Amino acid sequence: MLQKVIRVLNCIKDDYKTNRFVPILEDDFVSRFYYYWLKDEFYKYTNKVFVKTRILYNIPELNKRNKYDIVIGDRNVDTSRVYVIPEAVLEFKIFPQGFTKSQLSKRRDEVIEDIKKLHTINMYYKKDVQLFICIFDAFGWLQRCNLNENITRLEKFCLVKEVLDPKINIVGVSVKDKQNALVFNY
Repeated sequence: MLQKVIRVLNCIKDDYKTNRFVPILEDDFVSRFYYYWLKDEFYKYTNKVFVKTRILYNIPELNKRNKYDIVIGDRNVDTSRVYVIPEAVLEFKIFPQGFTKSQLSKRRDEVIEDIKKLHTINMYYKKDVQLFICIFDAFGWLQRCNLNENITRLEKFCLVKEVLDPKINIVGVSVKDKQNALVFNY
């Protein structure tokens, strides 16, 4: 699964470098990811990839936040609801140009919350669910440090992940300029 995620991110990176993809909002990133995920294996995944959906357990710690950007797994129906039994859960964040410092800081904090949210999934599942934080950093903001900190914002995400749940993958596209875009995996 990780290999496919990396392939999809490389396609997105290539589209960005050639101006075929310039995201404004997170949903642009999710949509492009969804497109590339299904592009070559449509019939394999057509009924296994769900956007903004619920998973099997109603996790009390998450309250109303029990929806995920993309869930890959089997759809199931019980007497009271429809949900997905996840093989993989992906949360997305974008750090685009044009956002204020306050908006970027809020998104940074949301990544930390998403790491906690994904960690909570592992506490409820007996089988391994692959967990991903997918990031699109359009101008290298995550490669810089917060005030009074000696590590980059991205390194801080990695530290939080390592403490809470090393199984979570932090992957994404980081751009300093169009020609120096790269895909990362932590």
